[in-house]
Formats: sequence, C-alpha cells, structure tokens
Amino acid sequence: MKKNTDLQNAISNATSDVKIVLGGNITGNVTATQKNGVDVVIDGNGYEFNGTLVLDGKSSTNTDKSIVIRNVNFVTEE
Repeated sequence: MKKNTDLQNAISNATSDVKIVLGGNITGNVTATQKNGVDVVIDGNGYEFNGTLVLDGKSSTNTDKSIVIRNVNFVTEE
C-alpha cells in the first residue's frame, strides 16, 4: 500500500479484523474511524507517513476492539 487513498479505503472498507502493511512512503491525510467488532492494525513497515492521521474512536463503547499504529515514521514537511 503506497497511497493515502488506498490506506483510507482499506480502513473504511474493513468488516473484520485487518492488518494493513504499508509498502512505501505515504503523503496525504487519512481518517481512521474505529468500527464496532473490528480491530485495525496499521503496520508502517518502517516507511514514512507525511500528513495527518486522524483517529476517530467512534466505537469507544466497544472496549475490546482497537486501532493500533506501529512501526511508522511520522514526518512533516515545512
């Protein structure tokens, strides 16, 4: 996965537990909305994310599901 739109779509379209692994650096903005009954893991695979990642925990009442972000190098260009 190398585009912010691909990452956004993978998160938005998840209907069951999913692990998303980046395949390259990503530039752009993404909103990750937590869904009831769906665990989402975003593994940056050591790549860079240059943009804004908004986490929206809409299923905060469902405490056994989560959004996990790991192994991502967040950068900002000025």
